[in-house]
Amino acid sequence: MTVPQSLSGLCVVVSRNPLGKSRFETTNFLSMHGASVQAAVIGRTDFVLTSASEAQSSRPSTKVKKARDKGIPVITPEEFHAALDDAAAFSRLLTSKRSALTPPDSSPPLHRVNISLGVCVERLLSTAF
Repeated sequence: MTVPQSLSGLCVVVSRNPLGKSRFETTNFLSMHGASVQAAVIGRTDFVLTSASEAQSSRPSTKVKKARDKGIPVITPEEFHAALDDAAAFSRLLTSKRSALTPPDSSPPLHRVNISLGVCVERLLSTAF
């Protein structure tokens, strides 16, 4: 039996015990589906897999908190299993989770950009001549 590679190329962090298996079994399961399992949340992490109660907790684990701070999706086992066998469905899940985390206008206020640009120009002119 061939295992679908719906997680191929994705970097995953597991928080606590989301699938009701040991960490070793969970890591093997994710790897069999093509994922690269990491121990910590870093910039290239695609999502954090955690329990539903942990995902909604007001006092989440450090991994979940760090993922939220970095705008990385936190996925529950229910969401994970619903999209697992279809790479396109998984891609849609991650896209919808990311868009929910990103505010519509996350760009800095224009006056800050103008001030920063002005300071850079002044520095450039003062060192050039």
